[in-house]
Amino acid sequence: MSRLIVKNLPKVTSEQKIRDLFGQKGTITDIQLKYKDGKFRQFGFVGYENEESAQEAVKFFDGTFVGTSRIKVEVCAVLGDESKPKSWSKYAKDS
Repeated sequence: MSRLIVKNLPKVTSEQKIRDLFGQKGTITDIQLKYKDGKFRQFGFVGYENEESAQEAVKFFDGTFVGTSRIKVEVCAVLGDESKPKSWSKYAKDS
């Protein structure tokens, strides 16, 4: 899959900073930074044009620092993937 999840981003980051940083490893198709109630949740998604660029980016950026935060970069799981952990909340549909 050519979509990555980037965790532990600094609180003051922008889409343009992420685009400049991750654009070093290939053509980026989209970026989504996640917010809840107007507060940045410190993770986001980066989409690449092809699988090879995404794998290169994982190898290069995983464990590196952005500002003073060490980021974790992983390939996103496919929707409906059975190997993902189940929700533990009693309100979740799959628990």
